[in-house]
Amino acid sequence: MKLKRVYNFNIKKVVRFFFKKQEKRYHSAFTLAEVLLTLVLVGVVAALTLPTLITNCQKIISKNKVKKAYALLSQTTRMAENDYGNVSTWQLPEGDSWQNAKTFTDTYISPYLKVSHSCKQRNNEKNCDYNMYGLNGTAYRNIYKDKTYRFYMVDGTFVMVWAFYRPNYSGHKKRASIFFDIDGPRGANTVGKDIFKLEYIIESTTKEASKIGKILPAWIDEDRARLMSNRNEMCNTRQDGIACLALIYKDGWDIASDYPWK
Repeated sequence: MKLKRVYNFNIKKVVRFFFKKQEKRYHSAFTLAEVLLTLVLVGVVAALTLPTLITNCQKIISKNKVKKAYALLSQTTRMAENDYGNVSTWQLPEGDSWQNAKTFTDTYISPYLKVSHSCKQRNNEKNCDYNMYGLNGTAYRNIYKDKTYRFYMVDGTFVMVWAFYRPNYSGHKKRASIFFDIDGPRGANTVGKDIFKLEYIIESTTKEASKIGKILPAWIDEDRARLMSNRNEMCNTRQDGIACLALIYKDGWDIASDYPWK
C-alpha cells in the first residue's frame, strides 16, 4: 500500500509538471503577426543589401579573372624570347591583315597557352563574333572583325589579336593590340567589365620605346585622375572604357569603390 501511494503521487506530479511546461511554451511562442512582421523586415533588408553583395561578388570574380588572364598573356613573351630571341627582332609581315594577326599569334602567343578553339578567317563562327559594348552602353566597333585573329583559352577567356607592321610609320612601326573577354559571349560583353585591352609594342620610334617587349594595359602612362576623366577612351561611363584595365592595374589589381561599375 505504501508503494502504491508513492507511485500515484509521482504520476500526479509528472502530469502537473507536463501541463505546466506546455502552458509556459504556449505563452512564450510568437504570434502570427510577429512572425509575419519579422519576415517582412528580413525581406526588406535582403532587397536592400542583396544587389550590393552580388555586385561585390562580381567585382571579386572579375578582378581575379583579369589578373589571371594578364599573367598568362604576359608570360608568353618570356617564353617566346627563349625560342626567338629579343622581342625587337621578331618578324611580322607588312600590313594589318587577319593573316598578319594569325602569323603573330601562332608564332609568339598561342604556342605558349592552352588554346581550346581557334576561330576561322572572318570570324563568322558561333561564339567568334558577338555584340560588344563600350562602358557607355554604345556598340563597340573598334575590335576589327576582319583583321583580328581570335581564339579561346581553355578557361573560357576569349582573345582577339590585331597586329600590324608599318615600316614607314613615324610612331609604333610594329605593334599588336590584344583584347580579351574573361567570360566570352555569356557575360556582360562590355569593355571595362569583362572586356579589356592590352598593348604590345614590338618596334617604335617614339618615347614609348621603353615599353618594347611588354604587354601592358592601354593608356598605362596616364595618372589615375586622367584615367577616370571624361576624355576619349577613358574609364568613364560616358566613354568606351578602354583605359579601365590601366585603372585596375594601378589600383593594385583591385576594382575600387569609385570604379565606374554599372
